[in-house]
Amino acid sequence: MDEPSRRERKQQESADHISRTAMTLFAQRGYANITMEEIARAADVAKGTLYSRFAVKEAILSHFILAEMRDAAPALMAELQDLSGCRVRLQVYFRQSARFAQQYRDYLRPYLQYRFAQIFQPDRPRSNMSQILGSLLSEGMANGEIRCDIALPQQVLALEMHYVGVLTAWLSLEGLDLATLLDGMLALFLDGAEVRHAA
Repeated sequence: MDEPSRRERKQQESADHISRTAMTLFAQRGYANITMEEIARAADVAKGTLYSRFAVKEAILSHFILAEMRDAAPALMAELQDLSGCRVRLQVYFRQSARFAQQYRDYLRPYLQYRFAQIFQPDRPRSNMSQILGSLLSEGMANGEIRCDIALPQQVLALEMHYVGVLTAWLSLEGLDLATLLDGMLALFLDGAEVRHAA
């Protein structure tokens, strides 16, 4: 991958600054109570600059969450590589995902609504979930732990969609433990729903 240009780095730094400033405001007064104009003032940027980077408040939130996921990925992947077996790695990955989701629960509804609204835009920013799951499942295939007759992209997509479904249910219903739900999701993905009787 090519190194970003100086202009691209400056744009990234500006976007990061705006998103961090916005998250501070959200934490202080609540996401719904903050306007784009207030974010521009607090970040000390012109409204035109803000709107050129982010068309709506949800885009700022999305930028922050995706950046947090990106920044956490190297340490997470190092932790996963120290574990033995694809099932254990996937389980730990989803438990870390549960902790992340719990930390940002108040923001996940607008984040997901915004992300779903952009789902058919080919140039939308992507999370690193598919990359991480692809890496873990690919290693599992190479080690004979994950079946190879179903293409890797299809397996990654299935697991991502399971995750989104569980996350949506957790956000919609009270009293659910996300880590437990994700453990069940993973067991269903790896073991299937069909009862297999001994021959």
